[in-house]
Order: sequence, then structure tokens, then C-alpha cells
Amino acid sequence: MTQNYLKFLLVAGTVASILAIAPAQAQQKSLMDQVLDRKELRVGVELKYPPIMYRDPGGNAQGFEVELARSMCKTLNVTCNFVDVEWAALIPALQSGKIDIIIAQMALTPARAMVVDFCKPFEATGDVVIVPPQSPLAEDAKAADVVAALNKSGVKIAVQLGSVEQQVRTAVFSNATPVDSQGPVDAFLQVATGRADATLADDVSALKYANEHPGSIKVLLDGRHQPYLRNFPAGGGVLRGNGAFCRWVDVAVQDWINSGTYETTYLKEVGWAPPMAQLQLLRGGY
Repeated sequence: MTQNYLKFLLVAGTVASILAIAPAQAQQKSLMDQVLDRKELRVGVELKYPPIMYRDPGGNAQGFEVELARSMCKTLNVTCNFVDVEWAALIPALQSGKIDIIIAQMALTPARAMVVDFCKPFEATGDVVIVPPQSPLAEDAKAADVVAALNKSGVKIAVQLGSVEQQVRTAVFSNATPVDSQGPVDAFLQVATGRADATLADDVSALKYANEHPGSIKVLLDGRHQPYLRNFPAGGGVLRGNGAFCRWVDVAVQDWINSGTYETTYLKEVGWAPPMAQLQLLRGGY
């Protein structure tokens, strides 16, 4: 076998290897490249959480985190496609490729992080307890008194399946009777109409509803009169393995914070100032 022939085989083998690798590399485009090529960011939401994410009377997506997503899309120069799915279907939608990112005030938990690469928190929030206005529990009741009053057989506590509140209900109110809800507003209505004795929700949704419907519910352990029932950082994320896109999201959200747009948008959508110091602490100062 001549030396020239050996060189030919070596070159041919190298070319064949490059050609074999090229399709695989094409399939391994980063999420950022996919979004930019498609000129569309598919955002997973559940539009049942006013003032964070909901539909206005015209059916359009609105809310604080909706505006956050729109800001990201504007920076990327892509279209924002809000994909509205049931809460329990958000992570499966990510896994199936139906959406690119969840931006839905999702609590960052170890179980979810096995599937989701989370971005740094978008919000500093916490779980509160909602009871009827005639409840003997005062607004400044301590956590031990609230749990003692509600963690009893026959006390109906409504929460949405698949939510972090379902986990809290199981862990803290294990003796209570579980009742399902279709989302926070449905749960608030169940409490207001006597179909449930209590519900659990994030403080923003609960306090906004209480402000807009005076005398309908009472919010306990609201982070103002007493500490939250449970603190949790809330945000969004991408399918595990696409964490590089979340690093861009981290920078984009911090730019929103630094420019003051975060606070002005929060005030407009929610109605009160956000807890910026707590948020920056959760985000590690960045």
C-alpha cells in the first residue's frame, strides 16, 4: 500500500467523520439559537393568576410576568407566543417541546429542578392562608394558632392540584379534608361561598383579590402582619440541559430591575411596591 494511498484513506476518513458529525451538531442547536431562528419565544403560562398572569376582557394575556416575558421578547426581537395550559401540564409541555420556557410564578423546588433548569427568581413571595371574613382567626394570628385551628378532620382546605400549595397542605394540614380547585380565584370563591373553610395561595394573588373584593375573604400569615406560612422564590425555567438560556434571562431580568422598569411595572400591574431587597437577596444580589 503506497504512502499516497494511505494519505487518501486518511483524508477520506476525516471527511466522512465531519459529514457524520455535522447533522448531529445541527440537531444540537442551543435554545437561544432555536428561538432566534424561529423568531418566536413560546412562553408557558396558566392565565388564571391575576395580577401575575390572566386574560383581560378581550382575551389577551396580561399581568406582571406576562409583561416581563414581553420585555424579553422585545430585547430578542422575536414574537411572544403565550401558550396557556393547565398548571399540572406546564412541565410536561416543556418536556414535549410545546413551549420553550415557563414564566408562571412557579415555585423553585428540588423535585421540579430534576426536570427544569430554573432561572434566578423573578419574584419574592410566600404562601398565605385565606379564610372567610367571619373566621375567629385574626389577621395577626400566629402560624401555630392558624395551623391548630385548621388542621382538623372535617376542615375543608381547597388548593390546586400540582401546585406548591398542594404540597404545603399535605405537609402542614395533614388532618384537614382536601378539596380541589381550578386555580386561586376558584379557591377564593369556594372560601367566600362556604364550600371550603380555607385555601392556600401566594400573597400577591390573595391580597389583590381581597383588595378588589372587600369583605369576601381574610388573608392570614401575609408576610406583613405575621411571617408567611412558607416563603418561596418564584420564577420560571427551561428544560434541563438548556440552562444557558436561563443565564441570559438572569441578565435580562436584572437589567429590568436596574433600570427601574421592574418596580414601575409591578406597581402598575399589582398595585403596591415589590419587596426589592428580599428579591435581590434571593437572586444573590444579581
